[in-house]
Order: sequence, then C-alpha cells, then structure tokens
Amino acid sequence: LLFKIEGDNRIVETVNFNPPFSDKLLFVYLGKKQKSSESIKRFNATAKFSDKEINRISEISHLLIKASNINEFNNLIEEHEEIMSQILNTKTVKSLLFSDLKGSVKSLGAWGGDFVMLSSESSKTDIEKYLKNKGYNTYFTFNELLVN
Repeated sequence: LLFKIEGDNRIVETVNFNPPFSDKLLFVYLGKKQKSSESIKRFNATAKFSDKEINRISEISHLLIKASNINEFNNLIEEHEEIMSQILNTKTVKSLLFSDLKGSVKSLGAWGGDFVMLSSESSKTDIEKYLKNKGYNTYFTFNELLVN
C-alpha cells in the first residue's frame, strides 16, 4: 500500500510489488519493539521537514515499486533513509547496526524499531551467517511474508 495525507484526506493506493530480485529481500526482527504512539509524539515534537523533502519521499516510494534491479532499489532505499535521518535528526539504522553490510537497510515501522528490510546481492547462506554473527536469528524472506 502507498498512502499519503492531503489536507484532511488520506489517500491509500494498492500496488503490485513483486520485484525480480525479491529473493534478495529479508525482513529482520531487531528485538526492539517500540510504541508507535511514542514514536509519533516524538516525530511531531522534533521533526523538521520541507515540502521538497515530502515530495521526494513520495517520489522515491513510487520509484521503489517500479525498480527493475536491486542496484536501483538499493540506491532509492539509501536516499530515503538519508532524508529521513536528516528529518528525524538521527543516524540511519544501517550506520548504527549494519555498517558492514554489502547491501541496503530500510527501517520499517517506527524509526529504529522492531523490523528492518535488508536488500543484498549476497547469497542467502552469506546473509544468514552475517545475521547470526550479529545476533539476529529471526528473519523472513520476502516470499515467506507474501500474501496471495
């Protein structure tokens, strides 16, 4: 789903997202459940952003869905994370937890919260070993989470 708020209206768009590199996407549980209500309060109190940043985030969201290869996808993830890092005045989750990953990391839910999406061209075996060495044992492939 894509969603945005325009004035008092919430716009929700259903999209088809099944990229050719879906086997390179993992969703990793970080074990740091955060209260969304607290994250929203913190965001509303401290976040500073412009219309330009909002528009770029929306554009990136649409481009991510259409990405034809993992390099394009990873570049978009990294740009999105950098913009959000600046807005929230915090470091990216990749720089904090996965700085040595050969790939990209996208925060999901509350920033720095319970799940991230890893996107990497590394083999499944290499990624599983990497995550285990980092102490992350709960993760799911894109296809394991896909609901038909």
